[in-house]
Amino acid sequence: MSVSLPERSQISACVFVLGLLCHSSLLLNAQSQASPQTKERQIRVQEPLRTASASRIDLAPKLDGTLDDPIWQQASAIDNFLQREPFEGQPSTEKTEVRILYSKHEVYFGITCFDSDPKRIVATELRRDVSQELDDYFEIIIDSAHDRRNAYVFQINPLGTQRDALITEEQRTDSGTGDGDPGWDGVWTSEARITKQGWTATVAIPFSTLNFMQSRDVIWGINFKRFIRRKNEEDLWSGWRRVYGAARISQAGELHGISEIGSGRLHSQTIRARRLQSFPVKRRRNRTDTGNQRPIYRRCRCETRPALEPRGKPHRQYRFRRC
Repeated sequence: MSVSLPERSQISACVFVLGLLCHSSLLLNAQSQASPQTKERQIRVQEPLRTASASRIDLAPKLDGTLDDPIWQQASAIDNFLQREPFEGQPSTEKTEVRILYSKHEVYFGITCFDSDPKRIVATELRRDVSQELDDYFEIIIDSAHDRRNAYVFQINPLGTQRDALITEEQRTDSGTGDGDPGWDGVWTSEARITKQGWTATVAIPFSTLNFMQSRDVIWGINFKRFIRRKNEEDLWSGWRRVYGAARISQAGELHGISEIGSGRLHSQTIRARRLQSFPVKRRRNRTDTGNQRPIYRRCRCETRPALEPRGKPHRQYRFRRC
């Protein structure tokens, strides 16, 4: 059976089209099966490192939950938050500004969370270190050792309720409990107020609360997170991709400008030990005690808190109680 020339040309054209379709499908399949590392590398190229600067002051600002003190205007506003949820990469629906000041002993954050409908701000939690996932809140993440793996979390809601935690080795926690391990308790002060424009907060963190070694030209990893409860909206300053989040410390920005703060954080102020235990303490002898008697000992208890060493390794920080 002979095949005419037009039929041959049609068959050749069909074979060519089928070959192109098969080649295209193979390329699409290879792209869809790209490794997570490749995708993360491609995303990282698209996100330049964000930097912020802190301004030096001699006197501490008023920490009353408002930014009415003119000294806050000495710091430049940090904004340009992007959504992680619900619309990844889109500008936040409500504007957020952060201003950073520091003195010789503390670092200060002035936070303004604008809201188009302040009456719908959700703020109910008054207990410290309890999950605030049912409230609006703002979160400060500080990688003071700048190891890009570990960080401190300082969280506050519109009522001024505090929650602090540790992020260790970028470990993520259950979304219902918040970022980091809340077992750590740091020393810091905060206040918040609901206003006609939204809500504001002031935070002061002593350098002694954070572990770092340098006192000049200090560089921290830093990030900020805002959560708007009624919209289920999560806004981040850096690392806003869904695959990242606040716990991905390696994707945080950097804070510059802190310098000449004395000796910095003396991590030797903490006493390192392996576990909670009792310590024998020698008691002073009474006047009736004779020199042949053995010394009398009492047992003193101490309480522990998890903390971070300069290299980011967790250890226990001991506080002794009076015997």
